[in-house]
Amino acid sequence: MEILFQREIAVYIMYFFIYAFLGWVLEVAYHALKNKSFVNRGMLAGAVCPIYGFGAVALIYLLEPIRNNTFILFLGATILCTLLELIVGIVLDKLFSKKWWDYSDQNFNFKGYICLEFSLYWGVGGIILVNNIQSVIYELVSLVNTEVLIFLDIVLIILIIIDLLATVQSIKTLNVRLDILSDIQKVIHEKSDSIGENVSEKTIEIAKRTEPVIEELANKREEVKAEISGFKNNREIFIEEGLAKRIDKLTNRISKKLREIEFKTIDLKGKYSIEELSKLEEELQKNFMPSERRLLKAFPTLKEKKQKKEFEELKKNYENQKNKGK
Repeated sequence: MEILFQREIAVYIMYFFIYAFLGWVLEVAYHALKNKSFVNRGMLAGAVCPIYGFGAVALIYLLEPIRNNTFILFLGATILCTLLELIVGIVLDKLFSKKWWDYSDQNFNFKGYICLEFSLYWGVGGIILVNNIQSVIYELVSLVNTEVLIFLDIVLIILIIIDLLATVQSIKTLNVRLDILSDIQKVIHEKSDSIGENVSEKTIEIAKRTEPVIEELANKREEVKAEISGFKNNREIFIEEGLAKRIDKLTNRISKKLREIEFKTIDLKGKYSIEELSKLEEELQKNFMPSERRLLKAFPTLKEKKQKKEFEELKKNYENQKNKGK
């Protein structure tokens, strides 16, 4: 009895990996036809889409007993797969602050996680899986003895765990990149505002301090004009003696006033200057890790929940690099 139980668990684990692989093949084929190019679909780097594995195991375990009732089978497959897609979409959203697929452009969708059209596809796919594909998979797995099956399951579980950990680390790295970009933009904005405020304050201060000088210049100008008009008959003597002395005196007074004005340099506090921050921002926007490139390529409709602006700029730079590389 215990051996049979172990065999059943090992069989269902193998079903999971087989259907996760077939789901990956389906995703790759669908997007190859749609985009005319190969895209390694799925969150993981390996050739598996775990959501298909979980969905297939649920369909086999729960719906195979009613395989002869096509309508109930269709209805059950539609509900089960749609519910699974909704739950996984929400969980991934909450864990990573990202929407990995989006049906928002489809009619009768629910917050972009699920939509009627693909729910119907899942229903039809469930019928085909239970009534046609599963019998072939069952025969293939039956050829493998229990010990070998358990060994293969263990190896595949280890590989998928390693893949999962690496993928989670890649997503965390991408999130850190977005956080740093957001912080850089905030610091640049704050420094720019600080410079602007200091420039404004200094400009106002200079204007206030030079205002008396400008007024005095205007008054002296009028005095000089009056004196010139009063000494027209003795112009040469006036120029040599009076005007020269008055201009010297006026120049000295203006110089004294200007020396009283203090011009202070603007102190840019912080580890980096704006130029250094801008350069760092450019490097973060354009230098991608291979794992980040894979995720951006696999999920072209990927949406960021927290750092939306930074992520859209990142995607734009990635697309530009990808197009240049063609």
